[in-house]
Amino acid sequence: VIVGAVALTTVAGPKVEKQFTSTQLLLQWGKTGPWCMEVVVGVMFAFCFVHVHWETPRFEGYRILMTAFLGAVCSAQSSIGYKAVGEAFSDPGEAGLLGFLFFPTYSIIFAVAQVHFMNFGLTEYDGVLFLPIYEALGIVFWTVFGMIFYEEYTC
Repeated sequence: VIVGAVALTTVAGPKVEKQFTSTQLLLQWGKTGPWCMEVVVGVMFAFCFVHVHWETPRFEGYRILMTAFLGAVCSAQSSIGYKAVGEAFSDPGEAGLLGFLFFPTYSIIFAVAQVHFMNFGLTEYDGVLFLPIYEALGIVFWTVFGMIFYEEYTC
């Protein structure tokens, strides 16, 4: 369902990109969509983290999928901040101190977590098995998170 909705939005939607300023990107966090996304992802992230690090599931493929999920979610989260970092550096006066500090910090935290989970997955599992799962989940989460946070579904 998610992949179908993403494909339909990408193929059939108008090709108009919204322009955001740093202030508008900070105000995005005040909307319901990004907060709902963060809560759902946070609960799933905590569930997967506990199962990957403290429990041994009966099915090893389940653990590989959860490890790839953790890395892909961190990657998608950091990619949300990359656009905001570019906007903050393109117009530093408009971004203000909060925008200038928040988005780079946000991006760096999730980028470090992404590298951690990717390295963990590559040390625990065969790269030929782990990397395609990680990349497939990454593409889905990048698209869905961008669609929700940047409101690309309303173009």
